[in-house]
Amino acid sequence: MEEISAENALQQNALYAFELMITPESSSLLIPKENQYQLAAVEVIKAGVVLPMFTKCASDTIDVCATVNDLSSRIEFLFHFSPELPPDSIPTAKVVGSDLVSATVLEFAFDTESSEGSFAIDFVCTEKSAGTLVRVDVSVDITSDAKRTFSIAKQCPSKELISKPHQNAALFLLSRLPNPDKGPVLYEISRESTSIPLQSSTVVDIQMKMKNSRSIHSFGPLSLTSGSSVVEARLVGVLVGGLLRRDDPERMTVLLRCHANRPDSATKVSVTLPMPPFEPLKGSWNVLCNSSSVQQSAQNDDFPLTGTIEGNRNGSHTGTDYSRIPMNERIQIGSLELTRPDVVSLGKVQPLFNVSAQTLMSSAEPRVIALKHYPTPQTISEFTLWNKIRAMPLEVSSVVVSVSHPKILSARVVIPTVFGYFYVGADGGNLNDAVRKIRLRMFCKDHGTSAVLMTLLFEDGTAVEFGFLKSCIRPQVHTRKGSTLTAGTVMRLITVLGFVFITGLLYYMLRDVLSNSRKLRDARKVPFSPFSVNKSGARPMEQHIRNA
Repeated sequence: MEEISAENALQQNALYAFELMITPESSSLLIPKENQYQLAAVEVIKAGVVLPMFTKCASDTIDVCATVNDLSSRIEFLFHFSPELPPDSIPTAKVVGSDLVSATVLEFAFDTESSEGSFAIDFVCTEKSAGTLVRVDVSVDITSDAKRTFSIAKQCPSKELISKPHQNAALFLLSRLPNPDKGPVLYEISRESTSIPLQSSTVVDIQMKMKNSRSIHSFGPLSLTSGSSVVEARLVGVLVGGLLRRDDPERMTVLLRCHANRPDSATKVSVTLPMPPFEPLKGSWNVLCNSSSVQQSAQNDDFPLTGTIEGNRNGSHTGTDYSRIPMNERIQIGSLELTRPDVVSLGKVQPLFNVSAQTLMSSAEPRVIALKHYPTPQTISEFTLWNKIRAMPLEVSSVVVSVSHPKILSARVVIPTVFGYFYVGADGGNLNDAVRKIRLRMFCKDHGTSAVLMTLLFEDGTAVEFGFLKSCIRPQVHTRKGSTLTAGTVMRLITVLGFVFITGLLYYMLRDVLSNSRKLRDARKVPFSPFSVNKSGARPMEQHIRNA
């Protein structure tokens, strides 16, 4: 009887402790009703009770429900739960009913240490649901015996809206051409075309984002085309899809090359970003090829983006004109030791890391590919870079990271706060005669396996690609031998170990200082004599006696 009462008390406490809310960032995605949404969290369930605005809406009262606007395909939630719940009893959420629209719970994560969790709901409207207001029912299992269902409405865009590109999405071109007066220039190429002369630089960046915070929307693979054979345009890396936001823009690097001198004739380069059900978002710019750009690209035409040149491969390049050796054939990359380039050796990618853009776009399951496989717990990976021929300059222009499954994994290049000078960031760096590192931080979003592609673009227009596989589970705590291991636990352990180390170091330093001070004090007790060895030390006779 007491066990039943304790179980009932646990269930009741868990129910009262549960709170679910829409995040402050997502609250701006709701259609305002009497201006109640002011970038603040919107409560959905409080003390186990579904609030009226999210109760199951009937078809004739759906217009009073909280409604996601017609320019967004996602909404995000936070929840708080009872700290008394065991890790295997954490609340879950799933879509139990939706009409004319596909809705899915994604990126479900929780942390038992802070008793908090989060998830997102993605909506996919089709032409059939254009202009309709659709109800989506979501079930939340707070405990094994307590379930709550709330409803949220989704306004699908009208046929007029989907006949045009997304009105809040924009494409920008960031030119790296030298401009000492203004610095890098950002052009909105989705609104109007612009022209850039292709001179010493052959690299530009495309930036994709929302113009305001009232839209978050998914997009598909980015594509790029050139209007003529005069200009070669190539994406560095792969962008298979993702989400467009205002504060977290996506970015892709484009490599441009001129193959003819046409200063009076512009070549149009176009980019297309699919955002169903809307029409694809398109942008373009014109490239003017002059003599200097043709000369620059002509130096690179003999060298592919990846691969090696024939000849002496021991690094000495005896009898070779150093100016003709491309940068991607001098790069050495290792995963462990400086002296062992087990990732890339003189531009040649080793079998375990042989990932390409075709790998990411392939429909084959990543886990069956024979590649280097990083396990679930590993979230940081580092690679060492060095220049095989240090007498020649080696400049990394960009480091681009791509993933095959963005719904499972996200990854980006980061620079640590300590010893950051020794690391190359996403914007590249100098490797002339220095050894540098690249640090990659990976974030698991869901269970599965994703391929990761890293592309290093060099200042001479050449590049090298390598990658690996990363396994993920749902982002949550992992229990080992009865103990719960969380990020907070690891950080506390690191802090304690650091404190013990610093305390021990200070103790030994202080002991040495006190020991030297004691020796100096004892020495000064000996009377002064002009025959003393160091004027403050023992006299010759006394020194002889002590040595005896």
